[in-house]
Amino acid sequence: MLKGSISLEASKKLVSDVFPIMRRDEIAKIAKSDKLIVGLGNYWLRQNIGNKLKRKNYTSSRMRSTARLVKNLQSNCTQQGEEKTVSLYDFLIPAKFDLIANSAMQCATIDADDEEDLLHPTAAIKIGFDLLRLANLKIGEAMRGKSDENLRKEVREKYAKEREDAEDFLRLMKMEWSNKVTRIANKILRERRMAKVSENPTPEDLQTMAEHLGEKIRNISLKLEDASPTHVKELQTYVLSKLLLYNKRRSGELEQMLLTNYHNRSKGLNEFDQTLGADLTETEKLLLGQQEIIQIQGKADNIVPVLVPIEVIQPLAYLADPQVRIKAGIKSDNMYLFANTGNGVHRAYDSLKCVCEEAGVRYPDRITSVNIRKYFATMMQVIGMQPHELEHLCKHMGHSFNVHMQHYRGASGYIERFNIGKLMLMQDFNVVSKFKGKRIEDINIEDIMKQKMTEKDVDNKDAMDNADEQMGVMNAFGDDIDSDDGTVSFRSGKGNKTKHSKVTRVPWTPEEEEEIQSFFQSYLNHTSKRKCPGQQEIAEIVKKSKHLKRRQWETIKKKVSHMMKKTLLV
Repeated sequence: MLKGSISLEASKKLVSDVFPIMRRDEIAKIAKSDKLIVGLGNYWLRQNIGNKLKRKNYTSSRMRSTARLVKNLQSNCTQQGEEKTVSLYDFLIPAKFDLIANSAMQCATIDADDEEDLLHPTAAIKIGFDLLRLANLKIGEAMRGKSDENLRKEVREKYAKEREDAEDFLRLMKMEWSNKVTRIANKILRERRMAKVSENPTPEDLQTMAEHLGEKIRNISLKLEDASPTHVKELQTYVLSKLLLYNKRRSGELEQMLLTNYHNRSKGLNEFDQTLGADLTETEKLLLGQQEIIQIQGKADNIVPVLVPIEVIQPLAYLADPQVRIKAGIKSDNMYLFANTGNGVHRAYDSLKCVCEEAGVRYPDRITSVNIRKYFATMMQVIGMQPHELEHLCKHMGHSFNVHMQHYRGASGYIERFNIGKLMLMQDFNVVSKFKGKRIEDINIEDIMKQKMTEKDVDNKDAMDNADEQMGVMNAFGDDIDSDDGTVSFRSGKGNKTKHSKVTRVPWTPEEEEEIQSFFQSYLNHTSKRKCPGQQEIAEIVKKSKHLKRRQWETIKKKVSHMMKKTLLV
């Protein structure tokens, strides 16, 4: 922020938009009367100039947070027997730095039982950033006063001293604030993130939501004579929820869609797009031609797209109809597509919760716009997107690649157990060098196990059983073993090419499969303590069997693993 670029006098927007929404209490009184806090309010209004709907709330929150700091400072001065300092301007000096750090921690609410625990650690972090802005505001004010030739010499000297104090205060902030405040707050946030169990929405719940919304949107009336505040609000609820689920957009972005955004939407394909899509199938061309695209403002002033599926095109046109808006009681100067009867909008968060309740999903608390975005980003790991495809995905979701990887893309249990599990086995068995140059997805679990088996004593039955069990675990989570036809495929483990020995394919008979269902029922039901039968157990079962005697024990084990995999996928 440029020093002195923000006025310390309340702007018209600050007075008309922010002051009226503040709660009328002592905190608000301090916020409105302190010139530095007023300057901070002007700063935050400008910082959020593109977010007309919520900038007043953001500004009010930051002003009140700083006013709360001033109140704590005044209280601590009184308790220490110091002369009461009224203005934040006078607190921003090196001598008061420690007092400010302690008061900032109090704003974060120190736990009575643990001085290193904060109930609201983000409050302390935000205050730290705002103190930097406030000190710069003071420097700017002092610089202007010092250079004003119309002021007396002693006044200009006073401004020079104030500038020096503010600059020294900034140096202390740089040297000590992190150790006194920020490090503690960040530690608490990290611990809470680690302790928090993040639950993604279930695919079944999302499917239920999609089906419910599809039915509601198809059946709701789009006749002008049916337009009313209640009817339009109901339609807004369904359309907002549908667009949010379909596009994985932030709820705050969708609800702020302007009428001008809608009217400037992209329909169909232009000549350039048609050229790019010349080789597409007729179905793909139909999908592209039917969807519309609305460009809206996202986070950090990014322009993000909203894909409009065909079933939502007519409902959106209905909501944008001027006659419908008049009958719904929407003000003519309300510029939002999802407008309410006041000056605001119909909230997407409330819409989503309403639809969750209507649809009767199993875990409604998991279905939020943030969780849906995290779920989507995590699922994309399985697809194995190319870098340019991932770049397009990040652009659609309205965040950078780093944000995508750090905050949205969560750890997948499948990826962790299967792909990372391969690496752990390779390390434990000391066979990493055997797979040099191969991609992790091209390495088969059988290859790893066979490399280990060749180095071990094959007569050690216990070791073989243990290897069988580990191989069964990994097969159950996704190893592609062709065991339905009784084929045993061997890979050399050298180089990138897979070599198969010549084998005779012997299909499994119904009688054989019935015996496997009977003898290995505990494995197929996942009630066995072991993950897959071993050689000795299979040999004992073959002795009792009538139809399995022609099979090798390895083939039977792979068939059981394959059937276990199928039960997991059901």
